[in-house]
Amino acid sequence: RDARRMAQADTAAEVSEVPSAAEAKTGEAKPVAKSRWQKVAAAVAIRQSRSVDAELVRKVSTSSSALELKCKDYFGRWHSVKQLRERRNAAVLRGMRWLHKFLTADRCAAL
Repeated sequence: RDARRMAQADTAAEVSEVPSAAEAKTGEAKPVAKSRWQKVAAAVAIRQSRSVDAELVRKVSTSSSALELKCKDYFGRWHSVKQLRERRNAAVLRGMRWLHKFLTADRCAAL
């Protein structure tokens, strides 16, 4: 956690130094966020948007079926939405089957 906070604090300092596209055109500097937490939030948002865009472009260009919808999990691995949906539906049906057997066993004793 401390390493992540330090990295975010470092990037927060970079946010105020990097001009935006509007600043580059007009030559005027936008007022930067006043609190440290706003700077950190802005830096994290910028970093996440850049990395997600780059990964989406890479994933679409390198995948064999570019039309297949994919999503990313917490660990950064990509999964097919179709396969995840089928897996979830199979698990739901398994649970419903087990519950039916449990409730109707021994002449519905569980009810």
